[in-house]
Amino acid sequence: MGQHHTQQVDGSNRIEILIRPNRSLTPAAMLAVVMAVALVSLAIGLGFWMMGAHLILPFAGLEALVVGVAFWSLSRHQADYERIVIDGDQVELMSCTGGKESRTRFQRYWARVHRAHTADGRPPRILLGSHGRFVEVGSALDGPAREALARELMIRLRADRV
Repeated sequence: MGQHHTQQVDGSNRIEILIRPNRSLTPAAMLAVVMAVALVSLAIGLGFWMMGAHLILPFAGLEALVVGVAFWSLSRHQADYERIVIDGDQVELMSCTGGKESRTRFQRYWARVHRAHTADGRPPRILLGSHGRFVEVGSALDGPAREALARELMIRLRADRV
């Protein structure tokens, strides 16, 4: 579903964890798929229109529009990411969702990782925070990857505390 990558920067104690959803299509490929679906749909609609079924063409156009809007919505999230930086006594979470960026900081000593289990059997949400203020991390990851992220965060938060 998603992936995370951990990197220790310049041999220092600074650790960066980057989380990105998997994207199987580049923006150019996404545009090509939308155009292909729209052209095929409109060509079929035009064929039926020429045979006398005049209501098919508007619905083919509507179908092409709905597919285009769906892919446009997906493309807005093409650059989504979460970056967790553990540097000295600070933990910083930077995230970008749909072009909106947010930044949250915690003191490393007080930062904790919690698993919020759901009643519907989905993978637990991973929360990072302190003093009653928690932020979800790893929402783009599947269950095993979320668990791996939670374990890694717990280890990294405890290690080399200043």
